[in-house]
Amino acid sequence: MATAYDEIPYANLPFAQTRPAVLATVATLHGLTPPDPREARVLELGCGAGANLAGIAAADPGVRAVGVDLAPTAVEVAQATAAAAGLDNVAFDVGDVLALTRGELGEFDYVIVHGLYAWAPEHVREAVLEACRSHLAPDGIAYLSYTAHPGGHMRQMLREMAQWHARGVREPLARAERARGLFTLLDRLGESGGPSFYAGVVGEDVHALATAPDSMLVHDLLGPTYAPVWFTEFAAAIARHGMAYVGDASPESSREPPWSDAVSGEASPT
Repeated sequence: MATAYDEIPYANLPFAQTRPAVLATVATLHGLTPPDPREARVLELGCGAGANLAGIAAADPGVRAVGVDLAPTAVEVAQATAAAAGLDNVAFDVGDVLALTRGELGEFDYVIVHGLYAWAPEHVREAVLEACRSHLAPDGIAYLSYTAHPGGHMRQMLREMAQWHARGVREPLARAERARGLFTLLDRLGESGGPSFYAGVVGEDVHALATAPDSMLVHDLLGPTYAPVWFTEFAAAIARHGMAYVGDASPESSREPPWSDAVSGEASPT
């Protein structure tokens, strides 16, 4: 079954923060004993065209990796990439997360889900969490990216602006182009020398959207679902599925900024 991602594919890129070695390091720093990432069983749900998982498999020949995605054309690209690179320790197949909630693919030491959770309806988000849990080994680690509040509210505002600006336009790439025009205008307001809310509060996000690839605008910004959550909501959701939060996959994001003494005192819990 063809999907919107077959018609307009995502860029095929690796994500350093999803590497098992990174996840193992974070887990170890939090007092856990994760599986050896050099000989791990790795599952990626929503693997796209496979660059991320192929990179993991290429870096550590002892890894055994499986990637699934709903888009057949993406899986075909992933399979071709693995074959061309001579990778016999990674396999890709078409799969729907809704049909993978009982560990159908076996047991894995690391499960990766990047760029799916916040852009799926509630029943799919629940299936994603259950798919993670049901495939995880007892000491396994899952990586799951999501969009968090309060920052999610800023992107929601920009999403609604783009939807209004592209109202009446149905073709996905044409809608994306209309949205890009809006964000390019907002991004350039600062050049006039006058005050600009968009150049200040949400300037970085506006610039990112003005220069974003079409696939990001079509699927992430203008797609049918955008569901950022508060961290407490996310923690509660994974707990319902028998999992617990360990830490951020990017350790540098957990560091305390160089606050002034006054700010540090106000920010400290009482």
